[in-house]
Amino acid sequence: MKIRILALALVLTFAGTAAQAEVKPYIVGGEFVTNAPWAVQLQNGGSFGCTGSIIAPEWVLTARHCWGDSVRVGDIDLGQGAYRAIIEHVEHPAADLRLMRLESEVDTEYVRLADQAPEVGSTHHIYGWGTTDYECCDSISPILKRAAVTVIGTSRDAYGGVAVETRWATGTAGYGDSGGPQLDGYGVQVGVCSTGDYVRTQYASVAHHRDWIRSVAGV
Repeated sequence: MKIRILALALVLTFAGTAAQAEVKPYIVGGEFVTNAPWAVQLQNGGSFGCTGSIIAPEWVLTARHCWGDSVRVGDIDLGQGAYRAIIEHVEHPAADLRLMRLESEVDTEYVRLADQAPEVGSTHHIYGWGTTDYECCDSISPILKRAAVTVIGTSRDAYGGVAVETRWATGTAGYGDSGGPQLDGYGVQVGVCSTGDYVRTQYASVAHHRDWIRSVAGV
């Protein structure tokens, strides 16, 4: 059965973060993940807000329009995982990317980052704990899920940065939320969830902004 992946733009503003872009995409449908040691839950005041990925012992990658004061790392269950406070935020000046430095190292498997743009037509997976119903915003998944998507080219993210554009893939579905990773068939992160509509999503390009990531996080 064909299942259509739907992305929902949602405004979500945390106190003290007025500079955030007013976009927050979510994707509906999909399958549960059984293992994701690199997965990050971004929290603000103890409440889940965005997804992210840990790329080095003290560094998390997410979307610029996401915000938080702490994370949970390495567990597929919402609210579980290694807890760390965030002690530093570094925003990309012209793309929907944010790097967050943690108070101490997390010993886990760190996601690998792409150095080259993905091929058009390739199948990737997107990950997140976002809403399970595109018609409302309250049905957050208690377990990390994923969706298969097809790369259709490049576009722009919420801040005008270069983005990987994808569309839903038939035969499988899933959902992710803002800041969550897009991984290629080898488990390498090529994008960070920025925005989208009910058919296509735009993920800030990791390869295009690789030098900036290295300059901040050293990886």
